[in-house]
Amino acid sequence: LGLFLLLPACLWSQESRFHSGYIVTADKDTIQGEIMLRTDEQNSKSCIFRENSQSEEQRFSPAELHSYHFINGKHYYSQQVTLEQEPTQLFLECLVKGGLTLYYYTTTLVQYYFFYDEESGTLTAINNKKMEVSGKNTNYQGIDLRYKGTSRYVMRKWDEAEKRSKQLDFNHKDMIKTV
Repeated sequence: LGLFLLLPACLWSQESRFHSGYIVTADKDTIQGEIMLRTDEQNSKSCIFRENSQSEEQRFSPAELHSYHFINGKHYYSQQVTLEQEPTQLFLECLVKGGLTLYYYTTTLVQYYFFYDEESGTLTAINNKKMEVSGKNTNYQGIDLRYKGTSRYVMRKWDEAEKRSKQLDFNHKDMIKTV
């Protein structure tokens, strides 16, 4: 009896994970429908889409789509990136789009931010990996702070952003505000 009572609740929670949105195919065709909202890491690996609640679910890889978008929500763009010296294609969450675009990607252990410069066509990554530096007079364990210098370099064309980047913390709020 308990199992039969839980079944409708499970089905309802599965349905509530789908949100209005659209996909943009590799050929730049737009298809309206519903997209399953999952964790950030899962969303960057694949997109689960259906045209309506009666349609069959389709799973798309970053190689198959240009982007996918939740209405009034997150936007993901397919990008070729290099992580740990390995090229891979992922859906990166777009936080800010403009002359300098800010993307976000996360794994269980590491968060990444990517800056895309429209003018030069370059994608620059920063991350919050833990690091250890030991030397004669130094011993440091913590976040790799080189992200601050890289961020300032990327933002050098925009005076206000470069000034803000001097106090930049590694979080969404600061990154979005600075970009």
